[in-house]
Amino acid sequence: MAQSSRRTWGCRALPSGTADYRRGRELRATGLEAELLNPIVRWELGRVLALEGRPDDAVEMLEQGVNYSEGRMAVRQLRLIAKLQEQAGDKAKAKSALDRARTEAERSGNNVDLALINAQLAEYEGAAKQ
Repeated sequence: MAQSSRRTWGCRALPSGTADYRRGRELRATGLEAELLNPIVRWELGRVLALEGRPDDAVEMLEQGVNYSEGRMAVRQLRLIAKLQEQAGDKAKAKSALDRARTEAERSGNNVDLALINAQLAEYEGAAKQ
């Protein structure tokens, strides 16, 4: 079976017929059933959905994870949401997610992510001026 050459934010999607892929799907379903409100489960599921080429489902899963998290986990999920929305061509939604991530990073004192978020927002503003 040929592997997919499609790339999503630097990761290569697993071919859907592999044993690892099938096992991952099983674990995803089990994890969500066992810990419905766990933001880490939702983070992992969102990443898997993105790699499966289902960005809308990934964003929905990550948004639910943001509702149950704070600090670094919320920032990570919001940054991934922004990346997926940027790849989909919706810079306004991507910027909105980054603004939310910046607010959470400021609140939690996460200076590393705050610097990265500010740099990305500056890129968006620079591109908008051109």
